[in-house]
Amino acid sequence: MRKKIIPLFIFFCVVLCIELASAQTNVDSLLNAAIQKAQQGKYQESLHDANRALQNDPSRADIYVFAANVYSWSQKNDSALIFIEKAKEMNYLNDDFYSSYLNILL
Repeated sequence: MRKKIIPLFIFFCVVLCIELASAQTNVDSLLNAAIQKAQQGKYQESLHDANRALQNDPSRADIYVFAANVYSWSQKNDSALIFIEKAKEMNYLNDDFYSSYLNILL
């Protein structure tokens, strides 16, 4: 019985690791697509991709900062402040955060 459980356990661990890696790649792919669209001035499409990425991984404070920047570039500073505050709550306090926060406030 034990010989059957160990391979099954290993199989599920491998599948779980592959799923987690795939989900991370999907979030990164969505963020990269959002960045490209923002660079092209397609802010609404960029925000759509960024929000999809956040739905898949709401712990990514860097995406909140990115979305705050896009809202700011779109002259939607109220929305930008909501997203930058979320990154602040997540303790994502680095140069990107402070630079974005300053740009939004100015």
